[in-house]
Amino acid sequence: MLSKIFFLTFSLFSFTIVAQQIALPLNFEIQNRVESDLLQEDSNIFTATRPLLISYLNKYVNVDSVRYMYGRDKNIIVKMKHPLWWRKFRTESLIKIDHNDFHLRMNPTFNFNIGKENNEKLLKTNTRGIDIYGDLGSKFSFRTGVYENQAFFPTYYNSFIKKNTVVPGQGRARAFQDTGYDYGNAYGYLSFTPISFFNFQIGHGKHFIGEGYRSLILSDNAYNTPFLQFVGTWKNIRYTQLLMALQHSAIADGSNLITSRRYASFSTLDFLISKYWELSFTESIIWEKRPIGQAYPNLNILNPIFLWRTFQYGMEGKNNVLLGFSSKIKITKKLLSYQQLIIDGQQKSGFQVGIKAYNFPLKNLFFQLEYNQVQPYVY
Repeated sequence: MLSKIFFLTFSLFSFTIVAQQIALPLNFEIQNRVESDLLQEDSNIFTATRPLLISYLNKYVNVDSVRYMYGRDKNIIVKMKHPLWWRKFRTESLIKIDHNDFHLRMNPTFNFNIGKENNEKLLKTNTRGIDIYGDLGSKFSFRTGVYENQAFFPTYYNSFIKKNTVVPGQGRARAFQDTGYDYGNAYGYLSFTPISFFNFQIGHGKHFIGEGYRSLILSDNAYNTPFLQFVGTWKNIRYTQLLMALQHSAIADGSNLITSRRYASFSTLDFLISKYWELSFTESIIWEKRPIGQAYPNLNILNPIFLWRTFQYGMEGKNNVLLGFSSKIKITKKLLSYQQLIIDGQQKSGFQVGIKAYNFPLKNLFFQLEYNQVQPYVY
């Protein structure tokens, strides 16, 4: 356990979003800022499957203004002795290129923190990286980045890493000095919107289904995964098909790293019932391990017909089929409630209920209450 811990953190991020077909990062604080403004709108929008495209969000709120608090930064910069330097540091990308329909942004990223465990063990994290994104025309955007880390974790964290050979939510861990770990984190994707109601993405990243702090269907606390995603929207209906390659790592014979890959499909049918209520249904399938010698996964993973594979293979088949239901209800312009239900065969289920409050009862105060209950062996 930690008795005393102090952190000093320095970060340099991009403060101008140009690429409109990229997605808003799955960052808890950033999403709360945007969602607070979205609640003020009289209309409802699709938020069941995330991350959300910035071009879609910009129809309702100014994402850049909400995310980076331009008004606040403007007031800070004018008071500084070197406003040009501070503007570059606070509100502009370090490197930016704009030529006709081509836009490019590049930014270094840093995170340094230090603390101490109750046994006087020193805790440190040293992160350096780069984030790159841009546009090729108005329909095609891209984003990529990489982080390199060295860290000294608390004792309980070290025990998990030693057992599982990975840092939670990060990459594979390698020994660093005597008690530390070295690990990396890479991400990237291409996003293409050929017509207003269809988006296609391919890349390596994270996804989330639902409104909760964690999702019972698909959460973002795991490491980045290779994915393909198709999103089609027609009026108050949205269909999302997400295909992922999942990999489990384990140590064999004390030294050799053995990987086993499986494939997953998440199909979500989403409805805006009214300007207050969003309801979605998800079919999730983790496909059985490929037989030895088979080069490709079961091609039924590409079947776009909702629920067809559940009827084809059944809830108790070799593939792990899970059905999910998510709901979001706007109570007021400051209160939002959400629910989630999962079913995985007979007598295996789980549910989530929660509420979020923005600027309630005080301005700039946010709180979230959530309860999750899942029966054994659901996953």
